[in-house]
Amino acid sequence: MHTTSSVLIRELVERLEAAGLSRGAIEVQVGAQVPAWGDPDARWPLTSFAALTRLATDELGDPALGLHVAETLPAERQHVVARIVQSAGTFREAAAAWARYASLVSTADRLRPEDRGARFRLCYAPLADAPAVPFLHEHYLVLSRRLLALLGAGEANVSFELATRAPPYAAEVHRVLGPSVRFGATSTAVELDAAAADAPLPHADPYLGAVLRVAADHWLGGVAPPAAAVTVGAQVLDALDALDALDGAALRGRIADALDLSEKSLQRRLQQEGVTFKELLDRHRRARALAWIADGKPTVEVAWRLGFSEIAAFTRAFRRWSGSTVVHYRRATRSGALPTRAPRRG
Repeated sequence: MHTTSSVLIRELVERLEAAGLSRGAIEVQVGAQVPAWGDPDARWPLTSFAALTRLATDELGDPALGLHVAETLPAERQHVVARIVQSAGTFREAAAAWARYASLVSTADRLRPEDRGARFRLCYAPLADAPAVPFLHEHYLVLSRRLLALLGAGEANVSFELATRAPPYAAEVHRVLGPSVRFGATSTAVELDAAAADAPLPHADPYLGAVLRVAADHWLGGVAPPAAAVTVGAQVLDALDALDALDGAALRGRIADALDLSEKSLQRRLQQEGVTFKELLDRHRRARALAWIADGKPTVEVAWRLGFSEIAAFTRAFRRWSGSTVVHYRRATRSGALPTRAPRRG
């Protein structure tokens, strides 16, 4: 059974209560008890959340509720995933973080970053066995639009696609997202110039992001995926964990052999789960790098065991993973604290 976090549930329930519905009446209509707001680990059946979005849309008389909630949700009500995304240095980094932690919002959510030459694309592709929640398709695009507004979205040639038909409130969709919106697409996505995706975001905070990622990684391990979801991805991570070193020699083929799959079958199965081998390898490398550097292993050894042929390439990757240099991160973990201030460059 797919589940979702309590963040958007709280927002919708409180709007319904303000409109005069009692909590008991809401629970009867959606078939689930409203979770305690103070519990960050509280989860709700996704089917009940889908029912809640329909109830709120009807009772509040706002067919574009998904747009409006995302447009007006205050920072203190946003999920930790949104805060991690907002702390990223570039939209590309934000997209990678979003893809990694999307299941904390809903176990059915999958986001897939794609490089397309001069364009960069972020697709929202929930798992096929999940109930349809049109609210979330619009919600994700508006959150992307809010982040891109910091770049000056007009300069980035941003366009949006929705895997839903044009609704009666299409004019409102254009007001919120802009003129470049295509309905009835094969997937919900935001696309922009690759150069803009790599442009620095003005409010980046890598050290806040590092702190939040620690909490998110902890919660990620506690969110049980539904049966058969991300099964192959989990097996890939287990197979990578079993290797003492990643020497880079036909690594994907070796992992495919370990799972008794062809490389093409492995690629296809991972694609169905909304993830790539490259993303899983990066996730594995990040986890091992942070652990080994914190344990005091020499940088040269860590770089070699993770398959990097050059120290410079590893140090760049480590900064991307942790928001810090190897030296600063090692010192901070020895003192029992994560980095709280930027190291000097040079």
